[in-house]
Amino acid sequence: MVKKCGIVWNYYNKKVDGSQVIAFCKFCDHSYIQNAARMERHLERCLKCPGEVRRQFIQVRNDKRSNKANFLGIKINDKQRKQESSLERVTDMELEGLNDWHYKNRYYVDEISETIRQCDAKIMIQSKDKSRASQDSNVQSIRNDRNTTIRTKDSNRTDKEMAKIDESEEHKGTIRHKRSLPTRRISRWPLLSIRGAGYSPLQNKIYQEQLSESRALRKIAELELRRKTLELERFQWEFEKDKAQSEIRWAYEMRMMQLQEEHERKLIDQNKN
Repeated sequence: MVKKCGIVWNYYNKKVDGSQVIAFCKFCDHSYIQNAARMERHLERCLKCPGEVRRQFIQVRNDKRSNKANFLGIKINDKQRKQESSLERVTDMELEGLNDWHYKNRYYVDEISETIRQCDAKIMIQSKDKSRASQDSNVQSIRNDRNTTIRTKDSNRTDKEMAKIDESEEHKGTIRHKRSLPTRRISRWPLLSIRGAGYSPLQNKIYQEQLSESRALRKIAELELRRKTLELERFQWEFEKDKAQSEIRWAYEMRMMQLQEEHERKLIDQNKN
């Protein structure tokens, strides 16, 4: 809606209808609600309008487009000057994309670090469980060996006593066989005291399996980190591609606008001639 009166009202009759202002063309009586742009375009195409008036409004339209092109040219020059500096070359969209990229990078790194910590904690728990199980198995084997040794000694002593009883002629009465033998103090950890600081083959095998498992988990974490890195690189490549496409599209639109203006200028020159 144009509030100020322009030259276009010289060729229209005004009629007020309530809150609306209706304009009627003086040449063809075509009516418009007050809108200067539509009124000017109508005078350019009106068949009953004189040629001088039509050329006048065509010139007005071309002046507006040239002013718009000059304004866009000023904006282009400002953009080129800004591109000379690396700091000024970064736009708000790029900053938002970079912030998003850094946020994703920080999120993936934190996630991978948390995964590695969980893997390490799991390895430590499994190591403790396996060492406890191996210790229990060693204690059980030691107890079994001790019981076997005691039973063997008991049987040997029983045989010796029975032989002495058979050979002895002095004791003719009832001989009470002592089944209970004197208790002997046995070391709690005989095998460990003998081996000292060494490890059994079973413990070595357990440690090797734990080491292999930790290496496998470490390799999995490294592969996950590599996958996240490649994903971040893909996001950055897509961002650069979209940026290049937008710049090409903008340059194409500017070129088409310039060609259209040149074509209209030629038509105006032909009409003047």
